Amino acid sequence: MKNKWICTDPSCNQYRAQLDDTRFLFKEDRVVNPETGETELFEDEINLDDLDRVEITEACQPFGYTEEQVGKWLAEGEEFALMAECVFEMSV
Repeated sequence: MKNKWICTDPSCNQYRAQLDDTRFLFKEDRVVNPETGETELFEDEINLDDLDRVEITEACQPFGYTEEQVGKWLAEGEEFALMAECVFEMSV
């Protein structure tokens, strides 16, 4: 169901909402001060249509996904939410 917030990582209170096939909203608590544990809410909209294959692959590789996997997902229209989550997690 689109536009419903789904928890994708409870350890950092990360949530995802799908806007359409390639656009997703993400929000999570990010640590801004490791000494005190202080966090701030970080939000971003990820639109996979705004990124090329190289950019998506580079965001997914640190999480163990190969260039071949990402290429297959893009070609077959699969795992868009997972790829968008990788992009979000690599964003500053």
